[in-house]
Amino acid sequence: HCIAMEAGERNLQVIFLHERPDEHQIRSMMTQVFEAVEYLHSKGIAHNDLKALNILRMNSDKRLRLIDLDAATELAVGEVQNCLPSHVGLKFSSGILPPEMFFELSDDHMVEQFEAYFLSEKTTTVRRRSSVKMNPQNSDDLELWEKIAPKRNARNGKRLVVKTFVVDPKSQLVPWIRKDKPLPYDPVKSRPGVDVWAIGCLLFQLCTGENLEPVTRDDDLTSGASMERIMNWD
Repeated sequence: HCIAMEAGERNLQVIFLHERPDEHQIRSMMTQVFEAVEYLHSKGIAHNDLKALNILRMNSDKRLRLIDLDAATELAVGEVQNCLPSHVGLKFSSGILPPEMFFELSDDHMVEQFEAYFLSEKTTTVRRRSSVKMNPQNSDDLELWEKIAPKRNARNGKRLVVKTFVVDPKSQLVPWIRKDKPLPYDPVKSRPGVDVWAIGCLLFQLCTGENLEPVTRDDDLTSGASMERIMNWD
């Protein structure tokens, strides 16, 4: 039988912009977020897309819930269920990713490796199997390529990317390790720290009214310079 979803009221982004919560309200809301993330992690699940838009206040009890688990992965905690991807980065919002999720393509060969992995006809077919197309010659897919394409730091010319990947054609749960066209980096195994960093970004946003680094409306970093600053965070 079907179970009706609980009705939501406002996401945290709208709450922040329209209700102007003070520091005590922010503390209460963040406590709820910490509790929800702790619960997910105890079940061996990482959310990987913790941002204000994905935190919803419910009508019933006015408490916050985490929504949108499209980027969720399985943590190596307790018994592995093998029902979620094993690596983080297949789907992402780069504005809330931690330093280990960024990579510098330090020479033209690495750039060619990256592009060959994602833009070959064979890869396009695999990405379609996972509902993610990748063919920049098709205008409908151009936005997807622009999301993952190398971003240049205008100051020093360095080219940065998120450590993303495509899924194996034989399994939707692991990265495709292409021997003919390898990635210039190793995909990152799922880990709690990705959510912990995102919580820090959220707390920074709620306390200062600004993002840690400039982001687009999709919460992706706007420049290679921002990606490099996060990558080198100390």
